[in-house]
Amino acid sequence: MKKILIITIFAVFMTSSAFAATNAITFPTTFDKANTGKTVYGDSTDASATNVNAALIGKTSSGVGCSIKSTTLGYAAVTQHLNGTKAFASSNDSTSIYSKVVTAGTATSNFTNIGTTDFASWTAM
Repeated sequence: MKKILIITIFAVFMTSSAFAATNAITFPTTFDKANTGKTVYGDSTDASATNVNAALIGKTSSGVGCSIKSTTLGYAAVTQHLNGTKAFASSNDSTSIYSKVVTAGTATSNFTNIGTTDFASWTAM
């Protein structure tokens, strides 16, 4: 339930103009405790996990990682817990939350498109 709440919060925040620029915030190559629980900042020209001068978008819980891809046309986001066996995703062109079985401790592959294109093989909830 906590994972669904987190992805829903990110989906709500991403509908704002804070994600107007073409940006991607992705899972790090090494998916471990140090690369989870990050704070996401953004504005119309710079959405990143490090620009503390930009508007605060949200923060994941300890152990939770996220990937966000956004353009002026839309967004897609994926989140998963370090010890979890499911990843969850959503996008601007769908009311569904998608899920996919993953290996605990292995980050979900980064996606390349906005919208639901990369979630075709995922299960819609």
